[in-house]
Amino acid sequence: LDFIVPLDRQVISQTPNGFLQEKNKNFKLTGINKEIDAKDFVSVQFYQDWIKLREKNNLTLFDGKNKKMVDSDVDSIWFQNKIAFTKKEDSLIVHFNLTHSLTLDAASEIKFIKSVDSVKHFYASDTKKKTVIEITSGKKLFTLKANTIEYIGENIFLIDDEGKKGLVTEKGKTLLPSEYSAIILTDKKFVSLLKDKKFGLYDLKNRILIKPIYERNILPYSTEKLVAFKNGFYGFVSWELKEKSKFEFEEVNYWNDSLALIKKDTQWMLYDINEKEIVDGNIKDFRFVSNTEKEKIAIVHQHNFYGVISNRRGTVIPSSFNDILNLGTPESPIYFTEKFIEEADIHVVIYYNADGKLIRKQAYETNEYERIYCEDN
Repeated sequence: LDFIVPLDRQVISQTPNGFLQEKNKNFKLTGINKEIDAKDFVSVQFYQDWIKLREKNNLTLFDGKNKKMVDSDVDSIWFQNKIAFTKKEDSLIVHFNLTHSLTLDAASEIKFIKSVDSVKHFYASDTKKKTVIEITSGKKLFTLKANTIEYIGENIFLIDDEGKKGLVTEKGKTLLPSEYSAIILTDKKFVSLLKDKKFGLYDLKNRILIKPIYERNILPYSTEKLVAFKNGFYGFVSWELKEKSKFEFEEVNYWNDSLALIKKDTQWMLYDINEKEIVDGNIKDFRFVSNTEKEKIAIVHQHNFYGVISNRRGTVIPSSFNDILNLGTPESPIYFTEKFIEEADIHVVIYYNADGKLIRKQAYETNEYERIYCEDN
């Protein structure tokens, strides 16, 4: 029952590294070690496992986890992205952990490098040269001249040198020289290239380049096929730029690896890329019930009728109805279909489940049908 912190008129707060006492604008730490416990501080700052301790005539960086002093008699201390920085005379010291640090010139500018996910690197700049350093290991990766540096994944950095863009590896090796007007990450695997008003593509993982020769962005369609644009139309090409179709499509939407939903002569069609032929056509328009990587399901307006198709299961409901609505959800659709028999003035309503199996059917006269049909649905 001995007091760890004696009774007094003071404010006590618990920290990850012992108890902090505040009295008369002074601070004490209890529970660190004998040397620290015996001192009074003007201010105390906690950051991760780091502790910044300011005395009247001394500024100290302390490792709270290992309970050891890291650096003392420094001019300034600051923290960012789990790293501690200290300045002392002509040196800027970057502390990655208790045992690993990096000493730079005090005039160096530190900037953390933008990344598509978590920040993993920073650079220290001296005039226009920048040294890129990895945060976790503290390893110097490369030094080069650039205005800005950005990490885009796959151990590749995007650099800007006087307005021209290029790509380098984590060892500073040039993948693409700084000669592009724009390099834009389209997803985590590819970047779109722009040079002399022409578009190209670069595969970050496989390090494959398609030089800028097309009029619009090149779009990856599958592992083997790309969608390119020239002479006013879209077409399919391979990574070796061999044409896999004519350039004759107004629009191209992904359906599956072998079939594409293309628009030609104002009509939508399902196009077999390998066989280079139309397998289903005369689609005036369509709307997606579900549009995910798992499955694409669309209600199609074909000829003058409606049906439902899937990129995994083919035809779910044939195009033979005057109207189709999804009364369920995208994940679990229930289809309301209607066919009007003009001669008898009868509306035949059939409900289907997600697999296109009949649930219920019933015939209604027009005045009855108007009572069950709501256009807002």
